[in-house]
Amino acid sequence: FFFKQKTAYEIVDCDWSSDVCSSDLTSSAISTATLISDRSRRRFAISSIAEIMVQTNDFAAARRLAQGKKGTRGWDSALFSVVREEIDYGYLEEARNSMASIQDPEDRVLLLIWLASGFIKAGDRNASRSHLEEALALTPRLPLDWGDTHRMPKDEALSKIVGVQAESHDWESAFQTTSLIQQDNYRAWALMEIAARQVTAGDLAAALATADRLKEPDYRSGAKFRIAKQLESLGRYREAIDVLRSLLDDEQTSHQALVSIALLQVKLEEFTAALKTVEFLETRPLSQAAESGSPLSGRTQVLNQIIQTKARSGDFAGAESVVAKLPIERQWLALRSEEHTSELQSQSTISYAVFCLKKK
Repeated sequence: FFFKQKTAYEIVDCDWSSDVCSSDLTSSAISTATLISDRSRRRFAISSIAEIMVQTNDFAAARRLAQGKKGTRGWDSALFSVVREEIDYGYLEEARNSMASIQDPEDRVLLLIWLASGFIKAGDRNASRSHLEEALALTPRLPLDWGDTHRMPKDEALSKIVGVQAESHDWESAFQTTSLIQQDNYRAWALMEIAARQVTAGDLAAALATADRLKEPDYRSGAKFRIAKQLESLGRYREAIDVLRSLLDDEQTSHQALVSIALLQVKLEEFTAALKTVEFLETRPLSQAAESGSPLSGRTQVLNQIIQTKARSGDFAGAESVVAKLPIERQWLALRSEEHTSELQSQSTISYAVFCLKKK
C-alpha cells in the first residue's frame, strides 16, 4: 500500500504547466492509485492528485481528470476532492455542476452541506436552504451507526445539517431537524451548535433556553460551557462569567466553571477577583473529571495567566509576587515560560534564588 500511494503521489508531483505531465503522468498516477484496495487510502491518494492540480487553480483540468475516469475505482474520490476545493475557493455554481455525477450518498450529503454553507457566506439563503433540503432527503440512505463500514451515520449527517441551518439563523428548521436525531450525543451536539449561533445572533436568553432543552445534566452543562466560550470569543466576558456562575452549584462542573471564571477575570485585568476565585477554588471538592488530571492544574493555569498578563503590561513586581504563590516545583517553569523581557527573567531568577536560599 505505502509503495502504491507514494508512487501515485510522486508521479504527479511535477510542473503542471507541462502538457506531458498533465496527460501521461496523470493517467499513470490515477492508474496506480486505483490499485489501492482500501477505500479511505485510495481516496487519499487520488485526492492528492486532484489537489495538486487544483493548487494551480486549474479546476477545468482537475475536473476532466476526474470525469475522464468515470467508472473506475476512486473516480468519485477524485471528483469529490475537486468539488470540495471548488467550494473552498467560492466557485459554488461550478461545484454544483461538478458533483452532478457523484452518486455515493455520503459524499453527496457532505458536499451539499458544504455547498449550503458556502451559499450562506455568499448571501444566497434560498440556495442554501434548497441544498440542505436535498441533503435531508438523502439521509435515510445512510447507516444508523458507524458499524463495520466506517460510513457517516445518519444522525451525524443530521447534526451537520443543523449546524448550517443554525448558521443561517433558520431556528425553526434547525429545531425541526434536531427532532429527527435519535442518538443523544448527536442531538446534544446539534442543540449546542444552535445555542452558540443564537449567542452570535445576540439572543443569549434564547441560547440558554436551548441549553435547557437538554435533560441530561452533563449535556446541559456542556451546552452552557459552549455558550460561555462563544461569549468569550465575542469579547463578552462578563456575560460569560454570569453563565458560568450558574454551574457552580453542581459538584461535577463547579471546578471547571471556577477556573474558567478566573481566567475571564484575568482577561478583564481584575487580578484581585481572579486570585479570590482561585482561593475559593481550593475549598471546593474536585469532580471525578478534575481528579483524573493534576489537582493543581486549574489553579496553576490561572496563576500563570496572571503572571504573563502582568509581565506583558510591565508590572514585573506584580508578576513576581504571583510566582511565589505557585508550588516550588512549578515556579521555575513559570519563570522559564516567560518570553516578555530579559528584565523580567533576570529579576525573577534573582527572586527565585533568594527564595531557595531562604528555604535552605
